[in-house]
Amino acid sequence: MTCIAVVRQEDKIFMAGDRGASDDDAILTLSTPKVWKLGPYLIGYAGTLDGERIRYNFNPYVPDIKDTDKFMQTKFIKQLRQFYNDWWVDTSKDADLGLIICVRGQIYEHNAVDMSLSKYTGDYLAMGSSDEGRTVDALASGGEEGLLS
Repeated sequence: MTCIAVVRQEDKIFMAGDRGASDDDAILTLSTPKVWKLGPYLIGYAGTLDGERIRYNFNPYVPDIKDTDKFMQTKFIKQLRQFYNDWWVDTSKDADLGLIICVRGQIYEHNAVDMSLSKYTGDYLAMGSSDEGRTVDALASGGEEGLLS
């Protein structure tokens, strides 16, 4: 099971995640975290261990325009798609990979199956995957206390 959570407080973003990997019979501890800083990005993944390929091999462009949303929905997502093709990341309908990507104070959620990239205006977001291998959709409860307590 995986849980990745991100919280925005004023002009800072905090992200945390577990280091577990599970199959039908066991939960194993990974040696590397599922959350990392990469240049101006803070990235966390849930689902398949394809996230490890992203961690070690993806070198995204630095945002080069003032409109962060336009950059993310054009240059970034196109580069990510090309990376998936080049590095054999599973994006089939049975794939199970989701990312939380933070840059310039913005929080985005990405699903590798449909290549969606959604911006969240709230100050918190969480995602995870279950031991059955299904990515849990972005989680949010009615108030901030749901994640912060």
